[in-house]
This record gives sequence, C-alpha cells and structure tokens, in this order.
Amino acid sequence: MSAMTVPVFNEDIFTDHSIRYPYEQYRRIRDLGPAVWYEPGGCYVVGRYDDVRRVLRDAKTFISGKGVAMSDEANEALSTGVLTSDGAEHDFLRKIEGEPFGADAVKELVAQVELEARGLMDRVMAGPKQIDAMPALAQYLPLKIVTELVGLPEEGRENMLSWAAAGFDIIGPFNDRAKASFGIMGEWVGYTLGLQQAVVKPGSWAWRAFRLAQDGTIGPEMVPRLLMSLIGPSLDTTILGGGNLLMLLGQNPDQWRKLKANPSLIPNAVNEALRLESPIRCFTRYTAADAEIDGVKIPHGSRVLVLYGSANRDERRWENAEHFDVTRPNAAAHLAFGAGEHTCLGAHLARLEMHALMKSMVESVESMEVGEPVFALNNTLRGLDSLPMILH
Repeated sequence: MSAMTVPVFNEDIFTDHSIRYPYEQYRRIRDLGPAVWYEPGGCYVVGRYDDVRRVLRDAKTFISGKGVAMSDEANEALSTGVLTSDGAEHDFLRKIEGEPFGADAVKELVAQVELEARGLMDRVMAGPKQIDAMPALAQYLPLKIVTELVGLPEEGRENMLSWAAAGFDIIGPFNDRAKASFGIMGEWVGYTLGLQQAVVKPGSWAWRAFRLAQDGTIGPEMVPRLLMSLIGPSLDTTILGGGNLLMLLGQNPDQWRKLKANPSLIPNAVNEALRLESPIRCFTRYTAADAEIDGVKIPHGSRVLVLYGSANRDERRWENAEHFDVTRPNAAAHLAFGAGEHTCLGAHLARLEMHALMKSMVESVESMEVGEPVFALNNTLRGLDSLPMILH
C-alpha cells in the first residue's frame, strides 16, 4: 500500500504552538487511522497506544540502527549508541551503558537521594515561599546526583543541560530549531573528544568509560560516545517528568490532597504524570521489511514517527484519558519510557528521584499554587522552562 492510499495528516506538529498545545493534533492523528502519512515530515506516524506499543516491541521489523531521528542529517550526526543500534550490537551496548542505571545500582543510591531531597525541602521551606519550581525543585536532584555520578570537571557540568536538550532537539524534523542545536551538539562532541581521564572524578561514570577502553572492553573511540549516551537519559526525563508532575499537582489540588492523605500513592502519581505529560514526545523507527499495522501496509525502507505523548492519552486505552488521577489503576502501563528492547536506560533513576522529591514534599508542604507554566520549545522533549509556584 503506498503512502497515497493511507490517511494523510498535513499539519506541522513541530511549530511553537503545537509544541505547547499538542494534544488536539494527536487526537486527530489517532482518529485518522492506526498509521497515517505525515506529509510535513515525509514519513508515517503512529499515535494509538496498541500500535505504538507494538512498533516499540517489534525491534526486528521497526529497527533503530538506521537512526531514531526524523532527518538524515541528524541520523548521520548522532553518535552510535544503544539508542541507535540493533541486535547483538544493541545487547552489548545496553549491557555496557545500562550498568550504572540498573535496578541494583540505583538501589544503592536510595539513601543518598532521599537525604538530598529532605535537605532540599528544608532549605526551600525556610526561604521565600514563592519560587520557580523548575530550578528550585525539579532540576535540583537530577543535577546534584547525576553531575556527581558522571564525574565531569566543572566546565563540563555547567553545560550538561543545554547539551542534552540539543541532542533531543535534532531528533525532530530538520527545522530551524534543530539546525540551531547542531552548533551546540558540535560543542558537546568537541568537549567529549578532548576529555582526559585525569580530570574526571575517580570511580565516576566518565572514569568507568576510560577504564573500559583501557581493558579492551570497548575501543577508545567509544569513550566520547558512551559519555554522550549516559548524560541524556539521566537528566531530561527526570527533570521534565518532575516538573510536569509538580504542574499537574498544583493544577489539581484535589489530587494533591489525596497524595497527602495517602503517601503510598506516590509511585502511582509519578506514573500518572508520566502518562499524561510524557517527557519524550516521539522518536522514529525504520522498517527493515514490509510491515503492517492494523491493516495498513508500510513498505520496507520507510521511516515511522512514533508518538509516545499521543499513545499515553489514547482514549481507546485510557478511561477519561485527559484527566489526571493519582489513583488510576493502570497508570503504570504508560509508554513514557518506551517499551521492549529500547526502554529508557534512565527509568529506574528517574523514578527514584521523582519519588524522593514527592516524599519530601508530602512531609513538608500543606498545599501549593501554580501560575502559568512556560513550556520549553524542543522538538522531542515535553516539559517546562519555568513554573511559578507558591508553597504553603
């Protein structure tokens, strides 16, 4: 079946307005069909929950080794890593890159993260109660914990957020926003290429990458790629996920009261926020063979845009899909961290940091008010630059 025989969606979902308010466009894409031709991107797009989940779990047909970005320019520029690999190469890289993010490794961080969260809330509640919740709350734990774990010198740490955001920006279409991010990516690549083991923190992730090269587990050329692969998933999903959770709780005081009354709901509240406001909007896959999605045939060699943010609001899967409910029984079924072989490496760490922040807030904050959120304009990320908040 050719692209002309499937439903066509002609609206650009990467304009500033669409990035701020994407969900009506997502609904129209879902209503058009299981797979739709996305004319502005010259690719197919999948937005329904069951279909997105199926694509993500079929890594043999819908591969990542041809890149996960929308443009050839970005797929050529992005470093080879676990995100853009398949088969045996993917298994090897996931073992190498995933070790610092595994459940056992993260478990060792629980006491440290919870202590940092309690200290954070003590300081915040002792100061002015009117804050910007993004730098004051959402960014603090990921930056504090991850910068220590990565072990870069100070001049590298201060750029980690802008580097990671640029890496996600170029994954979208080759628009002005992506083109501007290529320069920042060049700075990041140049920095990692020039990094030496002598200046990184002993025992850190960066130090481990150099040791893996020294013992022959990886080639020396893999060290910069490994460092770049570690920074992205350890920061943005947590910071944006945490900010989105704070926004939703502030906008829905009845849900905050439920959380205060029953703190055991915190893990479910985190999952519900990840579902409703998924930090990653989309990645792409490439068809290694002719494929079919609910009767729609997609030819071999096609690029398929996979909309996580749409799948997680699919009314075919979720009752009252647009509603934030910390007691939702199936919130954990969200696809915010992906599914299958390419499930996000940083998921365990992200959950730990978000749980710790919520636990300390439930203990310290009676109620909160939020002002108008300012959304970050990024092709791939969904989250906030700023969130005015008053704590009581």
